Amino acid sequence: MRVVLAAVLACAMVLPLGGCATDGGVGGTGISTLQGNLVDSGSGAASASAAARVEGVLVRLQGFPIQTLTGPDGWFRLEGQFSGPLTVEFVAPQEAPTAVPVFVPAGGEVTLVNVRLDHGLRQARPERIDIDFEAIAITDAVCEPAGFLMVRDRSLDPHEIRIALSGATKIEEDNPTGEKSPNCQTLRAQFTLRIQGTETEGGIAASRIRIIRRTPLGRGGQFGL
Repeated sequence: MRVVLAAVLACAMVLPLGGCATDGGVGGTGISTLQGNLVDSGSGAASASAAARVEGVLVRLQGFPIQTLTGPDGWFRLEGQFSGPLTVEFVAPQEAPTAVPVFVPAGGEVTLVNVRLDHGLRQARPERIDIDFEAIAITDAVCEPAGFLMVRDRSLDPHEIRIALSGATKIEEDNPTGEKSPNCQTLRAQFTLRIQGTETEGGIAASRIRIIRRTPLGRGGQFGL
């Protein structure tokens, strides 16, 4: 992941199964969410034994006191003020811990989809990692030939994130100004954006970008977040 490592990691919470409520949505309060589901690493057939292998697995952020247990369907959810490059550990009963690296933007929501645990290699293997967060664009979009946009998240000490754009990326605007529909060329530095996509080795592949605000509102070079 190509980011500047400057995470805000504080006020971590030990959560019961199912997580807890927050005062705002994605990116609204600085509360980050890491969630997902385990699937049986065997045949994948639905059975009582398969359910037992995905239930009651300890899920924790390596090095921080935040953890939960998976439910009967393998689902888990962690919430707190954490961000940046992190390692998620899965500890199944009588098995060696497995782990997967993940990047969590400040105030974002990251979902590990269909995680399989490889105890031999001590690796957790999600089918994909979905991401949903708000960010400030810090460069204009480069649209050709391989489009990308550099953004920063809403951390007090922001992470810099590369957003990959493609012809399939949907670009929308919350408050249309009567201009033509937004596109790649519309994206400019200092826009506040809501970005949805999938994590890759080189950053985030955007499936949808929504323009929330066209200009900074704060004073002294600070954005009105």
